[in-house]
Amino acid sequence: MGFTFWSFLVALAWCSIFIFALTLFRKHVTLSGKHGAFALILVCILCILRMFLSYDFSFSKGIDVGGVYTTFSDFMLKTTSAFDFFTISPWEIFLILWGLGAAAMLFRFFIQYRAYTKSLRPFSSCQSEQVQTVSSSVLHDFGMKINCSILCIPELHMPGGIGVFHKKILLPDYNYSDEELYFILAHEYCHFRNGDLLLKYMIHICCCLLWWFPPIRLLQKQIMQATEIRCDMKVSEHLSLPFRIRYMDVLVQSMKRADQKDGRRTDVPYIVALSETVSKSTMVERFKILSNAPEIKTGSRNTILFAIIICIFFFASYLYLPLPSYEAPTEQIEGNGSTYIDPELSWLYIKNGNYYLVINGSDTVQVDEIIEVPIYVAGGITFKEETNEK
Repeated sequence: MGFTFWSFLVALAWCSIFIFALTLFRKHVTLSGKHGAFALILVCILCILRMFLSYDFSFSKGIDVGGVYTTFSDFMLKTTSAFDFFTISPWEIFLILWGLGAAAMLFRFFIQYRAYTKSLRPFSSCQSEQVQTVSSSVLHDFGMKINCSILCIPELHMPGGIGVFHKKILLPDYNYSDEELYFILAHEYCHFRNGDLLLKYMIHICCCLLWWFPPIRLLQKQIMQATEIRCDMKVSEHLSLPFRIRYMDVLVQSMKRADQKDGRRTDVPYIVALSETVSKSTMVERFKILSNAPEIKTGSRNTILFAIIICIFFFASYLYLPLPSYEAPTEQIEGNGSTYIDPELSWLYIKNGNYYLVINGSDTVQVDEIIEVPIYVAGGITFKEETNEK
C-alpha cells in the first residue's frame, strides 16, 4: 500500500529492537571474531533498510489496537493547525522538520569533509626511509595491494586514515620504532582493505538522515567497535602471545598520547577519520578479545545461523501492522441497521479526490483517507473503479 504513519511506527519499533538486541549480544564470543563482524554489519544494514523501507505491503495483516495508540494516531493525523491558506497536522510538521534537519546535517557533513581534505593539500607524501620500508613490509606480509599515500602531520595526536578513492594514512611526527610503526600501518591498511571507511561514511549519512532517532547513534558505535575488533584480529592473526601483548601496548600508547593536553596538537576529525577517539571501555573489550584470540571460535557456521535468524525476523516484521481501533461508523450509514461490512460485497473508490466506501453493495459513505482507508484495506476491502458503484 505504501508509506503510512503506522508502517513508520512499526519500522521504528523493529529498528529499536534490532539495535538493542545487537548491543546485548554483540560481545558474545561468536560475534566478536573477524567472521562475526560480517553478521554485525548485516544487522546494521537490515536496520537501516527497515527504517527506510517503511511500507505497508499487501500481505501485511492489520491488528486492531485501541487505547493510547488510537489517541496518539488521532493526535498526529487529525489534529491540525489552521493558517490563512492551509492546514497542517503534527505528522506533516514532523516530516517537514525531519527533511530540513536531514538536509542541514548532510550539508554540514560534506562541508566539514571538504574543508579538512582541502587543508591536507599542502602536505606531501612522507619520504622517510623508515616509513617507506615498514610500509612495504606490511603490504608484503599481509598480501595487500593498496594505493595509499602516507602523510606526516605534526599537529596530530594519533594516527588515522581518510579517503575512499584517494586513500591517505595520517601519522603524527612522533619517533616511532619500526615495530610500533609496523603495527600502526598494518591496522590502518586493514581498515582500507575491509572497506571500513566507506562503511563509516554510509552509516554516518544514515545518522544524518535519522538525526532525531537516538538508537542510530548506538548502532554507529557498535559497528565502529566491530570494525576495530576485526582489524585487531586480522593484525594479530599470526602473532604469538608476546607480540600480541606488544601490539596492545602500541594501542595503549596511542590512547595515552590522545589523552595528553597539548595546545599545538589535535585529533583527526571524527567526520573524516576511520575511528572515533578511543575510550577505556572499548579498549578493554578489544584487549580481552586479543588476549584470547586463538581460542575464539570465528567459524562461519554460527555466523550464518545468526544471519539467517536476523533475516527471518526482518521479513517477519512486515507481516503484521498495528492499526488504531475505532467503532464502526454506523451513524454515517443510513438505512443499514447492521454494522457488519462484508469485504466481498464492499469496495472503495475515489471520486474528485475524495474516498468513498460502498457498503455491502448498497450504501455509500465518504471515508477519511488517512484514518479509515488503511483500516478498511487491512480488513480486505479493495479499490475498484467508480463505475462499479451500485
